[in-house]
Amino acid sequence: MKVRRPLKNLQLNRTVIKSSSSSGSSSQWSSLLLLLLPLFTFSCGPETIGDDRSYVTGVPRLAKYYDGIENGDTLFKIVPVETFINQDGNTFSTAELKGNISVVQLFFTSCEGICPVISNHMAMVQKEFSGNSNVNLVSYSVDPDRDSTTALKNYCKRFGCDSTQWTLVTGDKKKLYDLIRYGYQLPDIEPGDGGEEDFIHSDQIVLVDRNSIIRGYYGGTDTAQVRMLIEDIHILINEK
Repeated sequence: MKVRRPLKNLQLNRTVIKSSSSSGSSSQWSSLLLLLLPLFTFSCGPETIGDDRSYVTGVPRLAKYYDGIENGDTLFKIVPVETFINQDGNTFSTAELKGNISVVQLFFTSCEGICPVISNHMAMVQKEFSGNSNVNLVSYSVDPDRDSTTALKNYCKRFGCDSTQWTLVTGDKKKLYDLIRYGYQLPDIEPGDGGEEDFIHSDQIVLVDRNSIIRGYYGGTDTAQVRMLIEDIHILINEK
């Protein structure tokens, strides 16, 4: 099956959500409206659609990201199951995240640019939901060949992560990069093969709901957007 590029997918979602000029039959458009109406209602809450706080990265907050509709079924962006290694040297599977809300970042332990800023914001999220078993934080290394479990453990200590709630992940580079590109579909990441010369990074934090559906991307270096992320996690906790 052909996999769409992450950026193309994100643009598609923005167009469907915000544009009223898409071509196609009236019946197709009606189906899309039926799908999106509850998303607008839920994501905007008490605020008006025109309020900037109703949007994050150009998309209504807590909209359910999807690739399209096939035979009447919505093809939601669902994070696939993959297996890696965590900071304690134990096996970690993305399947463990299902049933809980997950907050995801990319990092590498030798990064002294945006990574510490994003990781401090992840620590802020952890503090807000400390002891809440409904919320998991996951940090995927984009330099797994250098980021050993020892390096992850030291990084974990540096940012005060609670290993029962915040998991740092390393493992096979190609599997990690495929998960990031085609699973979490982070915007603005170029195609690649996961080989030695391939390198990706992003300042985005991804919010995933209990059903492994992507619900938003937030600027990880932007404190205001991280506060919006925290608000949205509280909403997801109470979502039925």
